[in-house]
Amino acid sequence: MGAVSSSFDDLQEEFGCTAKRKPDKPQGYVQVVKPTPVESVDDVFQKAIDQYDNWKPAVPLSRNEKHMIYALMMQATHGDVCFKKPPAYQPEARAKWFAWAQLEGDMSIDRAKTGYIEEVGRLMRTHGRR
Repeated sequence: MGAVSSSFDDLQEEFGCTAKRKPDKPQGYVQVVKPTPVESVDDVFQKAIDQYDNWKPAVPLSRNEKHMIYALMMQATHGDVCFKKPPAYQPEARAKWFAWAQLEGDMSIDRAKTGYIEEVGRLMRTHGRR
């Protein structure tokens, strides 16, 4: 081992990090889940689920954003659509089904997990926390 690194920039260079040091966290700052080299996609996916379930956004999510999160979660946990389309008198369930059905055939389970993690991070950054 070489000499001990003393500055933040030296540590970044030593460990191959590219992130820059951020000043104090602004109000409404949200820690976004990112995988460590040891964590699997499944571990990070579960953390993202937990983080999303406990998150209270400062700005409400749009209906399309909610449907996309639902679709990614279903694709990640079940794969392609596995039940029939809900009836017309259940418009919310039907909209969620259509969002999920759009991913059918185009997205693997692992890709859906990664998409869910990224979408949760994006939503948390754009909508903040109460």
